[in-house]
Amino acid sequence: MIPVGYFSEKFQNNMCDIEFIIPSRFENLFSSTSRHYTVKEVLSKQSVTVEVLQLKRLMYEDGETFIFKHFDLYCNLIRQFPEFDEGLKISAFRILLQVSKKVIETLTDTLEDETEEYDIQLSSKCRNMILMSVYLLCQFTHAFEEEIIKKNANVNIGKGRKKKMTIEETELSEWPEERLKFFVTLKKIFQLPIRKFWNPPIIDYEFIK
Repeated sequence: MIPVGYFSEKFQNNMCDIEFIIPSRFENLFSSTSRHYTVKEVLSKQSVTVEVLQLKRLMYEDGETFIFKHFDLYCNLIRQFPEFDEGLKISAFRILLQVSKKVIETLTDTLEDETEEYDIQLSSKCRNMILMSVYLLCQFTHAFEEEIIKKNANVNIGKGRKKKMTIEETELSEWPEERLKFFVTLKKIFQLPIRKFWNPPIIDYEFIK
């Protein structure tokens, strides 16, 4: 039996040999026919819950490799997003924000070396770290926003002209604060001269569109 995390660990050990490509559709990450990186572990709701509860501890143990080791887990969580309660999702998102902060620190330290061109392995590692972190943050945020829209729509069905229920009155009361942190995190990433990790120094269109 293949142990949980085997494929994710294998990927992070070879992260310089694999280029993460932003998929045109989220579901492409679960396609066995894709030519690019795909999720190797399709987890049940119970397995996702158990693993998410361990992330806070693993965040400190894994350091900058966290995003590579747990990318599949986050994809599984996002794929089954409506199935989980707010507390678990908010917790997972907060951890992702903290990990992204560490990614920013790592990138900042690397970019302090004012070299014009970094070696291939370092550039690949940093590109993957950026692409995978930002992709998960954006997909997670999109999932939360969709859930808010659906919940507000359901709440207002049959209420006629009554005042629309605000986000604070729904189950997603903690989300607005986390959404603000998301925008701040993205801003910090894009304020860095991350183009230096691309050769030529032009960031992929799929990433910035």
